Amino acid sequence: MKCLFRPRICLFTGIRLSLFCSTPSSAFAQNSSEMVIRRARRNIADPVQITQMSVGKTIVAPDVPFSADGLWLKDLQVRVRNISDKTIVYGAVQIDFRDLGKPPLVTDMTLGQLPEHALYRNGTRVTIPNINPYINPSIAIKPGEIMTFSLSRDWPSLRERIRAYTPPENVKSCVIDLALFMFSEHTRWVSILSQKKLKESQENAYRPLRMVA
Repeated sequence: MKCLFRPRICLFTGIRLSLFCSTPSSAFAQNSSEMVIRRARRNIADPVQITQMSVGKTIVAPDVPFSADGLWLKDLQVRVRNISDKTIVYGAVQIDFRDLGKPPLVTDMTLGQLPEHALYRNGTRVTIPNINPYINPSIAIKPGEIMTFSLSRDWPSLRERIRAYTPPENVKSCVIDLALFMFSEHTRWVSILSQKKLKESQENAYRPLRMVA
């Protein structure tokens, strides 16, 4: 009787231990997943350069999958170095969620205030108010200095926009691109990828801004 009874106890105990040990790993699998951040191509003539991307405390390499929880975007940061000989007063880094489908969902992380004289159309001044003047303080990023763009500030509004496509926790990838940078001596640089209507000959060029009295 002892030989028959003991195996039954061991079998039952083994099943209980197996279930207990598998529960935490299953829960972890449900709360984390593989994400990837892709980088748009860059040109050696770009006046700014992405030096680091991170999600929380994790440094992320372009095109390399990493593990994070479902709301990883709120902790996204991009560090950009000014490698020009000019002072930056406004900058925007673009995030493209092209995998979500159409119409494309694109948003910007911004620093600084957009100057009133920023845009001209056919030689005529177009009045554009500063973007979030109470949130974006003025900046003056000298050559060689680094600016850090963060998505946490704009995450609540972006989350609602994403919900039109999918639950925010389902987003697994995005594409990072340098978008628009304004300089103190009234020039600007626009990435060709963020303004596709520009002619190829204008790519990576500093375009002067004419002051209007």
